[in-house]
Amino acid sequence: MKAHKIILIAVLFVLFAVSGYSQNAENVEWVGSWPYGPANAVAVDVARGLTFLGSGGGVVILNSRDISNPVEIKRFKTAGPVEDLHYEGGILYIANGAAGLTAKDVSDPVNPSTIYTKAYPEQVKKVDVYSGEPYVVSSNGILYTSQWQEGGMISPAPDPSGFYDSDGHIVDADIIGSIGYVIDRIGVLRIVDLTDPASPVEAGYDYLPGEAYGITVSYPYAYVTYSVSGEQRPGLGLSIFDITAPTSPKILGSFNNPFAGIPGGLAVSGGYAYIGDQFGVLHVIDVRIPTDPAMLTTFSRSGMGSISSVFASGNAIYIADDKAGLFIIDHPDLEIQSFFNAPGWMYDIFASGELVFLADDEQGLSIADISDPVSPKLESTYKTSGTARGIFVSGTDAYVADGNAGLKIIDVSAPSLPIEIGSIDTVGDSRGVFVSGNYAYIADGDRGGLRIIDVLDPTLPNEVGYYDTPGSAGAVFVSGNHAYVADGAQGVTIIDVSNPEIPIRVGSYNTLGSAYAVHVEGNYAYVADWTNGLLILDVSVPEGPVFAASITTPTEVRDLYVSGNNVFVADWQTGVRVIDVSNPTAPVMAGYYASDSDNYGIYVQNDRLYVAEGPDGFTILRYKTAIPGDLNNSETIDLSDAIVALKVLAGIEPSGLRTNYAGSGADINGDDRVGYPELLYILQTVSGLRPQ
Repeated sequence: MKAHKIILIAVLFVLFAVSGYSQNAENVEWVGSWPYGPANAVAVDVARGLTFLGSGGGVVILNSRDISNPVEIKRFKTAGPVEDLHYEGGILYIANGAAGLTAKDVSDPVNPSTIYTKAYPEQVKKVDVYSGEPYVVSSNGILYTSQWQEGGMISPAPDPSGFYDSDGHIVDADIIGSIGYVIDRIGVLRIVDLTDPASPVEAGYDYLPGEAYGITVSYPYAYVTYSVSGEQRPGLGLSIFDITAPTSPKILGSFNNPFAGIPGGLAVSGGYAYIGDQFGVLHVIDVRIPTDPAMLTTFSRSGMGSISSVFASGNAIYIADDKAGLFIIDHPDLEIQSFFNAPGWMYDIFASGELVFLADDEQGLSIADISDPVSPKLESTYKTSGTARGIFVSGTDAYVADGNAGLKIIDVSAPSLPIEIGSIDTVGDSRGVFVSGNYAYIADGDRGGLRIIDVLDPTLPNEVGYYDTPGSAGAVFVSGNHAYVADGAQGVTIIDVSNPEIPIRVGSYNTLGSAYAVHVEGNYAYVADWTNGLLILDVSVPEGPVFAASITTPTEVRDLYVSGNNVFVADWQTGVRVIDVSNPTAPVMAGYYASDSDNYGIYVQNDRLYVAEGPDGFTILRYKTAIPGDLNNSETIDLSDAIVALKVLAGIEPSGLRTNYAGSGADINGDDRVGYPELLYILQTVSGLRPQ
């Protein structure tokens, strides 16, 4: 035995010498994405008439020379969700959260190109640029200067340089020359000397009346927004500072509105300050007399959400609103000159053929063409009257669970021109929909429970029955004569719907978490149980569901889909998890794809996974199935697989063995172990004695 081990180790060293080694233990790979979402940042090239709109995980470039008719000329994906934009000298700087800072050459707006992407120790939330040098504010409240180098903050570097960390939490900055004007959340304006960007030094400071939110500088004044205590709302304030003496800035005047929302975007132009708030209201403040700023007027429209970014130039004001998209209005009339729709949050997803259907909370139904899965394209949208939460497609009709507007039925036989053909209001908040036969089953929130709609004639939907579940119905799955309702904190409610007019509750299971979704396959119900992970119930007897197994995930399970022997889980802000349930009583983690997006929904079609990512659109992934002998999940058989086999046989813990080896199909003889049969098979394949 000892001699065999010595021979194996010797062969192992030889193989290491002649082959490279790669590892992919995730079993899931990225295919493509359509990352666009709510409007959250805006920058403008006034000279060329270009508007750059941050939209979820991408940027839309508009020709806005005629502000009454902006025209989209290009959109591109970004390295991460767009947190902030800054335009200067033909370059668009993009704060991309955890993905860092990206500089994009947009001198040719039709063909933008990446100049660089730079990583930082924390998420990049804000960016400002002076003379081509970027300064960023991180999620940890640190200002990184143009001299910060990747790795500069990593221990054991003795003297990390190129950053400024105040006593508070920096939330915004404006850089003018060698001076940085930064604000702390705790309510302090700090003036920082950046003469040596590698070693910033605080020169002076002054206090604000409340928590700071935004700053813009128009020398000799700094304009800073803050929150104030209001009786009904958080309140909004603006202070104007004299900054002629950097060592001793002082407040000249302030304006408070205790009935407004927390301040968002800020811009100052022509003697006026434009401040957006969290409730979709733009406040116009007359600041021509710095010692006495005064409210002039406000602007708001139905359907607006939170104004996160504002840009002003001349009489044109550009507003990025996270629900309504981009508004361009004029001053002083505050009339809308134009409007550009941006997507909302993608809550649910359904795939059929070469199309993906999305429940978009703001736009209603969105349809994307995935014939080229690497670069999906938006085919069309249909604006529903409610807030879309769930989607199901049957034949040529899309059924949308539309929040407080009930159920919408949309003819999608012509995907480029969806048409609403039927609707019915429900008593609750329509969140999930499942269609089986001639009936649509609606998960109708905490007031509506399960509603059963006859859709034999989709133009005349008619409620025929209902069951008021004890919890908050968020999703429903129908299998045979039973509807399984994900009922929130009350777990799973099982309802006999053999007679749709008289649904009867026959069973339930109170889960430890909060049931968000349920999928039934065979005798088992798979439950997305939020913080409790994936729960598996034996429902062979629907009247008495029995716990079979559970498995936790890194965060919270929001949605799931069962395909074959795997459950594909949308795990909140950590990506997708693949769980092998070939033995439902002993689930095994079989793969994952990491993502920090808000993963709301998942749908599986063949080996493709479609993930609704909230504000970041949707992503297409591929699950990599095993081939016999592929021990390291590289989708081919080569010497690296032989190395893994030799490590196992030599008693060495292999780092490259696929995580779901048992039951994956990579095993040769069905014993779920790596042994001599696997090694022989691999060597024969590599040598050409056995064709792949």
